Amino acid sequence: MKNYSQYQLEDFLTDESFRNWILSGGEADAGWVWSQRLSHYPSLREDAQRAREIILATTLKEEPFAEGYFESISQGTLAAIRDQKQPRPLWTWRAAAAVVLLVGLGVWAVWNQKQVTTLAGEQLASTPVEPVRLEKDNTNNAIVPVALPDGSSILLYPGSSLTYSHVPGQNREVHLVGKAFFEVV
Repeated sequence: MKNYSQYQLEDFLTDESFRNWILSGGEADAGWVWSQRLSHYPSLREDAQRAREIILATTLKEEPFAEGYFESISQGTLAAIRDQKQPRPLWTWRAAAAVVLLVGLGVWAVWNQKQVTTLAGEQLASTPVEPVRLEKDNTNNAIVPVALPDGSSILLYPGSSLTYSHVPGQNREVHLVGKAFFEVV
């Protein structure tokens, strides 16, 4: 025989007779065995109440599907499929025409931009290019840094002179008289 005076929450949850008593609604009837046990052991009422709440919260009651439930679903599905086969509304054709027009305008704009770029490049190529020329003499007693237009740099020693010329698209020419340190780009 079980010692009900030492029952804890886990014991109530695993006791099949207690579960059946809760699920059948027997707690309202004082004649049931569990109603008598809990009145005999009042210290167990709190754990029994918590077990009751857990049992009721975790028990699923499956209801059968109503008659004709599946038939109504299949009829609704077939009706939706039939409705989809109707011709497309006029606004969809207008939207498609607008998309085609926008794509055409985009292609034309890209092609036109290439033509403008090509013409601009031809005009730049035919424009005479001015040569870049730089002359520097170091008459000081200290080293003088010189920055060239192409990003190179030179440390020009005292008493030295430098001539730099460059025509874009051609070679750079540097003439040095004296001593210098070059950092070429």
